Amino acid sequence: MALVLAIDIRNTRTRIGLAVDGRLVSQWAVPTDSAETADGAVACVLGFFDALARNLAPIEKDAPDAIDLPESAPLADGAIIASVIPALTGV
Repeated sequence: MALVLAIDIRNTRTRIGLAVDGRLVSQWAVPTDSAETADGAVACVLGFFDALARNLAPIEKDAPDAIDLPESAPLADGAIIASVIPALTGV
């Protein structure tokens, strides 16, 4: 099972999602903060994975019955980032 973290940074909202075998199965939307720090971004992404592990983040109805998150890093096999705010792309 391939797990890919997907992040879409837009002007008003940033979406953080998890794709399993190429299909987006869960996502969060958080306000985009142009003053976001790398520390804050890490805390947000780790919070997303923690919520998934605790079954607090919504999982799409057609997703695989069980999403087994790895117990040790890395939490995903890869990542995709899309951004319309160049200053936040590196963060």
